Amino acid sequence: MALKLDPIKSRAVANMLNGKFKQARTDRKDIEITAMRNLRQYRRKYDPDVEAKLKSDKRSQVYPGDTRTKVRGFVAKMMEMMYPAQGKNWSVAPTVVPSIPGEDLQIIITTLEKQVEAAQAEGAQLEVTSDMIENAVFSLAKERAAALEKEIEDQLSEMPIIDSELSKIALRSGSIYGAGYSKGPLATKKTERTHVRNKLTGMWETTTKSIPRPVYRPVSFWNFYPDLAAETWIEQNQTFEKMPFTRGSLRKLKKVGGVDGAALNKYLRDNKDGNFVEEDFDTELDVLNDLRQVADKNKRKYEVIAFRGWLSNKDITDLGVSGVKGDEADETLVEIWWIGDTIIKLDHTPFGDSPAEFYHAYIHGEDEDSGLIGIGLPDDIRDSQLSLCAAARMTQDNAAAVAGPIWIMNDDLMAKERAQSIAAFSVLHREGFGQEAQSDAVKQLATESHITELLKLSESYRATMDIESNLPAWIFGAPQPLGEAFRTTDNMASMQGGATMITKDHVRAFDNYVRSKIGSAIKWNQKFNKKKSTEGDFEAQPQGSKSLVVKELRGAALDQFWLSLTPKEQTMFDSYGVLKDRLEARDIPIDRLKPRSQAEAAAKEFEEAAAAAAQAEAGLTQAKTDKLNAETEETATNTQATAAKVPAEIEKMGAETQDIGDKTRLSAVETVTNSILPAAQGEEEPQLPFGGADVA
Repeated sequence: MALKLDPIKSRAVANMLNGKFKQARTDRKDIEITAMRNLRQYRRKYDPDVEAKLKSDKRSQVYPGDTRTKVRGFVAKMMEMMYPAQGKNWSVAPTVVPSIPGEDLQIIITTLEKQVEAAQAEGAQLEVTSDMIENAVFSLAKERAAALEKEIEDQLSEMPIIDSELSKIALRSGSIYGAGYSKGPLATKKTERTHVRNKLTGMWETTTKSIPRPVYRPVSFWNFYPDLAAETWIEQNQTFEKMPFTRGSLRKLKKVGGVDGAALNKYLRDNKDGNFVEEDFDTELDVLNDLRQVADKNKRKYEVIAFRGWLSNKDITDLGVSGVKGDEADETLVEIWWIGDTIIKLDHTPFGDSPAEFYHAYIHGEDEDSGLIGIGLPDDIRDSQLSLCAAARMTQDNAAAVAGPIWIMNDDLMAKERAQSIAAFSVLHREGFGQEAQSDAVKQLATESHITELLKLSESYRATMDIESNLPAWIFGAPQPLGEAFRTTDNMASMQGGATMITKDHVRAFDNYVRSKIGSAIKWNQKFNKKKSTEGDFEAQPQGSKSLVVKELRGAALDQFWLSLTPKEQTMFDSYGVLKDRLEARDIPIDRLKPRSQAEAAAKEFEEAAAAAAQAEAGLTQAKTDKLNAETEETATNTQATAAKVPAEIEKMGAETQDIGDKTRLSAVETVTNSILPAAQGEEEPQLPFGGADVA
C-alpha cells in the first residue's frame, strides 16, 4: 500500500529532509578533498597551490602520466579477468537448506509416496524418509535456480547499458576515488507480443502486454552520499543521491512509477530556471573538463534529491503521512524524492531490508579501518608519482638550461656597440690595450646537466610505484629484462601468481559488488516476476576468484594436467566437460562444440571406425607376415638343395684337376671349397682329398 502525504505538510517534510542532506554533505567534505586530489593526479594536473608556484617560478609543468596508466591498466586487467568471453562471472544457486512453497512441498511428498507404493507393489522394501524429501526439495530448488539464472541473464542483456560496461564504470570510479557505485533494479516496462486463441471464434489472435523489467544504472561518486556513521555497507541507516536533470529530462520523470506528476508540473511552472546549486567540487570538475565558459549552465539544470532510509512511524505520521502500519515505535524503510521544497515521490522501498541494498558498491583497497570509502589507487602511489614529477621537472629544466652555450662577457672590454647575442658569422668588437688585451672579453661557461642521474632516479621511482601498485609494467606488455628463466610456462605462471596475490583482495571486493547486484535482481524477481522459477531460497554466487589466472596460462595448465593423467585416470573424468573448460580457458566459443549427445555419438563412431581400421590393419599385417614366412621357407629349401650338390661337384672338379695337373685350377678349387662348402653344409671346413699339397 502506497504512502500518502498531506499536501499542506509537504513543505515541512522537504525542509526536514534538506536538513538531513545538508548534514550528509558536511560529513563528506574531507572525503571530497581527497577524491579531487586523486582525480587531478589521474588527469595529470597539479594541485592548485603547486601549479601556482610552478607558474610563478617559470619552471617546467610536465606531469608524467604513470598514475593514469596504472589505473587504466588495473581496470583493463580486472575486466579481462572478471568478464570472460564465454560464460559469466556469477551464478544463482539454492541456499544450503532451501525452502519452497507449501504446495510444492506437498506435491513432492505425494509424488514420492506414489513412487514408493509402486516399488512396494513389486516387492521392494521402501518407505518415504526425511532424506528422500530433502533431496527432492534440493533438486527442485536447483532446477528453479537454473531457470532464474537464465531469466536474470536475459534481463541484464536487455538493459540500455550492458552489465560489463556498468561494472567497468564502477571499477574505474572505485580505483580512482576508492568507491564506485551503481543502483537498481529500477522498474521499467517492456512490451511483449503474445498469441492467444479466441474462445468464441477459435482463431489465433496477436496481442501485446506490458511486463516489468529491471534496469541498473551507474551512480557518480560525487552524487552519492552514504551514511558515513555506519561501519559496514549493509548497516547504513540512510542514503542520499543527488540526481541532476535538464528541464527536458525532468519532464520524463513523470513516467516513473510513484512520481507525483501534478506536483512536478507545478514546480516546473513556478521555476523556469534550474535549482542546481554548484558545490566546490562542481567548480573544480568544470575546470578539469573545460566547462567554465558554458553560459548559464546552472540555470539549465535541476537537481532532485532521493532519500532512502528508516523513519519512525511516529515521525512519519506527524509529518502528515497516512497508510503507515505498525506501532509508533516501529520504523519504516521509505523512499522519498524532492526537488526544492516539493515532494514528488513518497513510498515504501520496493524490496530489501536496508537502504544500501538498492546501491551496489565496489570498494577499492578496503580494510577494517577504511570505512565505507576505500583507498583509491592514486592515493596509494601519490608519493612516488610526485617524486617522479619532481624528477621529470628537474630533467626538463636542466635540459633547457644546458641546451645551448652560456657566455660570460666583460662589458668594459667590449666596444660601445656591445653584442646583444652571439650567433654564427657575427663579429664581436672589443677595446683595451696592454694588460687588458690579454683578458678574454667573452668566455663560455660549461655546466653539467645531470640528465643521466635524473633518468636513473625516475626509473627508481617507477620501480617503487610498481611495488606500491602491484601493477608492474611487464603485466601490460612493456618489455622487461626478465631473463631466460621466465620464458617457460611454469616459471611465468609462478611469476603471474605472485603478481596476483594482492589482486585477490580487489577480486573479492568486486565479488561483493557482483553479489549485491545479482542478489538485488533475485529479490526484484521474487517480488515482481510471477514465474514459478522465482519461488524459493536463492543466493547469488560470484565467480571472480576462478579468473585469477591468466587465460593462456590456465589453458596450458589444463592441457598439461590432462596429459599427465593415465588412461585409467582419464576415464574417471567427464572428458566432454574438460574439453569445454579447455575451450573457455582460451576464449574459444563453445558453440563450436557439438551438443553433448551429438558429440558423444560422434566420439563413439570415431572409436568404432578406429577399431575397424586397426582390425583391418592387423589382418593385412598378418597376411604380409605369412607371405614373408612362406618365401623364407622356400629360400631355405632351395639353399639346402644347392648345398647338397656342392660336395659332388667339388669332388668332380678335384678329380679333373689331378688328371690335368693344372695348379692354377687346383688353387681356385681350394678357394671355392673353403668359402662355399662350410656355408652350405654348416659344418667344419673339410680337408681336400689330396691334402692341399702343391702339384708339380
